[in-house]
Parts: sequence; C-alpha cells; structure tokens
Amino acid sequence: MKILKIVGVGLVVLFVLITPVGYMLPTSVTVTGSIAVDASPEAIYPLIANLEEGWPQWSPWNDPKYQITYSGPKEGVGAKSHWQDNGDNQLTVVKADPKTGAEFDLVMMNESFRMKSSLLCEPRNGKTEVTWTDDIDYSDKLYYRYFGLI
Repeated sequence: MKILKIVGVGLVVLFVLITPVGYMLPTSVTVTGSIAVDASPEAIYPLIANLEEGWPQWSPWNDPKYQITYSGPKEGVGAKSHWQDNGDNQLTVVKADPKTGAEFDLVMMNESFRMKSSLLCEPRNGKTEVTWTDDIDYSDKLYYRYFGLI
C-alpha cells in the first residue's frame, strides 16, 4: 500500500511539473531540410506531386506494411494517399506547380495530429534546390508541445 501511495504522489508531482512547463514551450515547430538535385523543377515535379508513383521512389515512409490507397487525381492538387497506422491517416496535395513544387496537408491519428508540409523547388546554379519544410502547430495540444523538443 505504501508503494502505491508513493507512486500516486509521484504521478501527481510529475503532472504538476509537466503542465506549467508545457505552457512555456513553443506552440509551433518548423523543420526544414534542403538538397541540390541535378534536374530541372519540371523533372522533379512528378516525384513530389504524384503520391502513387512518384513518392514510392524516394519517400522514407515507403514501407510495405502500410496498405496505402489513393484517391483524387493521379498528380497535383487533390491527389490523396490514405493509410492505417495508429488510426486513419491522409496526405493531400493542396497546392502544386511544376515550376515551384508542391504543398501538402498531413492528417494523422484520426485527426489528432495535423501538419502543413511543402517540397519546393528553386533553380540554383544549374541545379534545383529542393526544400522540404514541415510546419507543425501544437497550440491546442499542450502535451504534444513536448514532441517539438525532439
């Protein structure tokens, strides 16, 4: 019984410490990475705007354990991929241009996690700089803000 009381008090203390700190953490996080590719933006476009045929050629999440289904147009605005993993998940192309790249909405875990993402292309010194940006808004999910520290 004494151990149960210690564990209970410990959990209450942990909750009391974690909650106020969570309010001090950033409400959003932006993660960005770039790579120079020896191809034109128009040649790269099908790889980033076609979720069914383009993404599997390079995406780090191309795992056969996910049964991915596709809807909407094959390429560009409105193209969607759907899969199950910790709930319903969906990636949607919301803006697309062969000269500049594409922007996406990602909804995961039955809509409890949302993220705006982009793969933008910019010609530079005879190559194309592809910049992947993820913008994550944690403002309404206090405890999710801790994920922004990772």
